[in-house]
Amino acid sequence: MAPSLQTLPVLIVGAGPTGIISALSLLRNGIPVRIIEKDPHPRLGQRGSGIMPRTTEIFDYLGVPEIAKQAYPVSLIRNFEPGTTKVKSTFSMLPNMTKTPGTPHGAAKMLGQQTLERLIRKHIEEYGVHTELGTELCTIEQHEDRVVAHVVRRDGDKEVEDTIEAAYLIGADGAKGAVRKQLGLTFVGETYDSIRIIIADVKVECSMLSSEYIQMFGSFNEGRVLVFDVAEDAFQAMISGEGIDLAALASDKDALQAHVRKHTLTDTKIKEVLWASEWRANVRMADTFNKGRCFVAGDAAHIHTPAGGQGLNSSIQDTFNLSWKLALVYKSLAPPSLLETYTGERLPVIADMLNMTTKLMERQRTTAVSAKAWERGPHVYMLYVNYRTSDIVLEEIKTGIEPIDTYGTIRDGNVVAGDRAPDAPGVEVLGPTGEGKTRLMEMFIPTAHTVLVFAPSMDAARPLLDGLAIFDTDVVRSAVVLPAGISADFGGLQTSALVLDKEGHAHSEYQVEQSESRVVVIRPDGVIGATVRDADGVKRYFKKIFV
Repeated sequence: MAPSLQTLPVLIVGAGPTGIISALSLLRNGIPVRIIEKDPHPRLGQRGSGIMPRTTEIFDYLGVPEIAKQAYPVSLIRNFEPGTTKVKSTFSMLPNMTKTPGTPHGAAKMLGQQTLERLIRKHIEEYGVHTELGTELCTIEQHEDRVVAHVVRRDGDKEVEDTIEAAYLIGADGAKGAVRKQLGLTFVGETYDSIRIIIADVKVECSMLSSEYIQMFGSFNEGRVLVFDVAEDAFQAMISGEGIDLAALASDKDALQAHVRKHTLTDTKIKEVLWASEWRANVRMADTFNKGRCFVAGDAAHIHTPAGGQGLNSSIQDTFNLSWKLALVYKSLAPPSLLETYTGERLPVIADMLNMTTKLMERQRTTAVSAKAWERGPHVYMLYVNYRTSDIVLEEIKTGIEPIDTYGTIRDGNVVAGDRAPDAPGVEVLGPTGEGKTRLMEMFIPTAHTVLVFAPSMDAARPLLDGLAIFDTDVVRSAVVLPAGISADFGGLQTSALVLDKEGHAHSEYQVEQSESRVVVIRPDGVIGATVRDADGVKRYFKKIFV
């Protein structure tokens, strides 16, 4: 049974990055939302500031270019000799990655969540959507055609009970949130009680601190202080160590200052503690990410160590995977079974991520400080995360290849269905949907599939395009990709754009010979949904997606 017209399409519980990016993704797809947040004010703290290249691409898809512009490079780590202010070593914790035509963003950057959330909220507010602060979810009722959320609104000393009916509900309310508990999902994993960290944003005066480096003093077990710049006038301190009363440091500015001075041997003066919190190592994930008409994403679905900087990024990829599917189902363009693939695709990725970040944490904790101990592989950039084993991708060209892990820690050199769709610069795009664009990825949008028809000539493209005419151009757009030097005009072709591959990067990145015809379907989340030979293959793919 479909929800009534009076029912809200999607209620989002939680207004952190996961919640507000869920909102923006759905709003871009024309799906109205409401966002509730139990806290009375937007969150403080520039926590979780690492932004990986794949996430920057997602922000490009969503039309939020200012995040890439305001984010700044990840600094080198400057490690000091224990008990001295002498620099022992300087190294990078992130891998060097040669920028390729297929990767427009070749390096990780940093931008604190407080700043990131403010930028995203501006885009949401353009749709007239504002976070309903001070509104807490109490209970959930699931029905065949809707979800009923019972909430409490707090206005000063007053508490007002209310009921919100929605077709679907997304729980983005964090590890301690109500949604996962209300759904009765099991949070599988373990807690490392001995591994605790204080994270604090502080305004400081210190002659030794530099905005150019992440400065590291001491060791994880005996007492480590990590200090780095997170804003124009603020630094973030991360403090760990056995036998340290971390809770006291989080609540007492003088104690925090004394501890930092002791372990850094500096004259640090903490003028103001903007935000401080004690973090305990938990490595857990829900046994499923959806139940009925409800979903969990981000920290509500999985928590892990900060090693590797995957938390914010995996949360964003959760919601980007879910949103386009939810939009199609709500519009009755796709069957409800499509929503089951959210867990099917994301849960294996998260399981691999938890394993990888836990190993990184153990290495940092038990190994002497060195570039080797802090080294990460290129997979942390998340460009190789894949859904190759998904039920809704279709690979008809490179069949029978050996499976790889979902994080791509061991890559096989293939570009196949389920992989991230690579970019290709040096193209000329003709047509109303692409005029003036010079990169292939600029054509991919979060509201429609993009069908790339690689063909050696216009005549070869025609039968492939004729087979696509049955699809609504609002949800399936096509683009003919031609080799350089081929005469191109629309000539009655039913396609959204013509792409002249002037430098050959589109063909090389998608591993297509310039003399052959091939069709590559790009999903709204920038993943290759299908690689097929003809229009019939495209139809076989879309039978997995549409009603």
